[in-house]
Amino acid sequence: MKEEVIKTIILFILTFIVVFIVYQVLYVNQYRAVIKNRKDKKALNNKRKPVEIRLLQNYYKVDVSKLKYSSLLNKVALVSSLDISLIVTIACIFDRGYLQIIVAFLVIAPVLYLSYLLLAICLKHKIKRLEKKGRI
Repeated sequence: MKEEVIKTIILFILTFIVVFIVYQVLYVNQYRAVIKNRKDKKALNNKRKPVEIRLLQNYYKVDVSKLKYSSLLNKVALVSSLDISLIVTIACIFDRGYLQIIVAFLVIAPVLYLSYLLLAICLKHKIKRLEKKGRI
């Protein structure tokens, strides 16, 4: 029983590390390069923004223009990595392949909704705090 728990924890940690590194290298660095190459950093086109940031902006009504874009990308990478790691870990608890796929599909929507809801709440709180201090 302890071996199963240890294997599950190791699976979660390794999945998180691998996904986070891949996400940083392939995704976050690409958007940082786009922003560095643009003359007008504030005029980043909505089509060029990552879908996660557009989700925070349009669905959760977070004013992302008041936050540092680089910091926001790191937070999105962290949340996405945690989501994928959690979904993979939950799915791998089951032995059969078809059952793992079914469980993963059932868990995806609630995990994504809750994680981005919590991220949006944290970002809104950060924006309010920055506005109180007069930094925005």
